[in-house]
Amino acid sequence: MQDNLLISLNHNGKTFFKSKKYDIKINGVSIGEINKTNIKLSHSLSPGSYIIEVSDNKYSKTIYFKVSEDKLNFITLKPQMNYKSILAFYIGFSVVALLVNLYTIDFKSVSTYGFLGLVPFLFLSSDKFSKSFDLVIRK
Repeated sequence: MQDNLLISLNHNGKTFFKSKKYDIKINGVSIGEINKTNIKLSHSLSPGSYIIEVSDNKYSKTIYFKVSEDKLNFITLKPQMNYKSILAFYIGFSVVALLVNLYTIDFKSVSTYGFLGLVPFLFLSSDKFSKSFDLVIRK
């Protein structure tokens, strides 16, 4: 039987998320792992309905799909920026903005960066940033 399911990591996953590892399960049975060295995983399935679960150490996503007789299914794993990455970017931007203000001692522009004090409220609802990857299925 020919492989009719191909699971792969997208370009951003290969470039920016090199330390991530994703465990792949079909109907509760582990079929392998995708990481920076193993970016593709192929598997042969008989026609029918299946449940695929992809998980890293903090987030898990499940999708349902059907396998037809002569069709190849592609599932692409797309890592996304998570809460910690966005928070680190914000802290770095805030520190640079404050240092520039202190160095130039331009008191008129201090109010320009006043909005930086409001941005942490975005991080209080961390559930917006908890999704660390997405799965896209193509037939």
